[in-house]
Amino acid sequence: VPVTAVAIYALSGNEGLVARFLSRPSLVRLGDATYVMFVLHTPIRDWITAGFGRLHMRGSPLQLALGVAFVPVFIFACVLIHERANKPMVARVQSWLDRWAARKQTVGAVATPSGTD
Repeated sequence: VPVTAVAIYALSGNEGLVARFLSRPSLVRLGDATYVMFVLHTPIRDWITAGFGRLHMRGSPLQLALGVAFVPVFIFACVLIHERANKPMVARVQSWLDRWAARKQTVGAVATPSGTD
């Protein structure tokens, strides 16, 4: 528990060596893509494991080598998916929600009776 408390304290500020390290653009970009990694890692892992099972290669040294080589490819693909698909989709949905909220406020303002004191 004390180690966790120290880590939380070290990471809580916007200054210091840890904050500067974690604020590097490459790490921020990687952090932004973690949701895509979270969503995709299980289906891809299951698909790859099933493929090696069908080829009767489960547990082979080749599976380990390909698994290690696949990690950077997977991370790169997730960052690319986040940048090219997730961010534009979130921006589009946010734009629709902003327009809907603005329209709702305008309609609400028009529908409110005035001069009823």
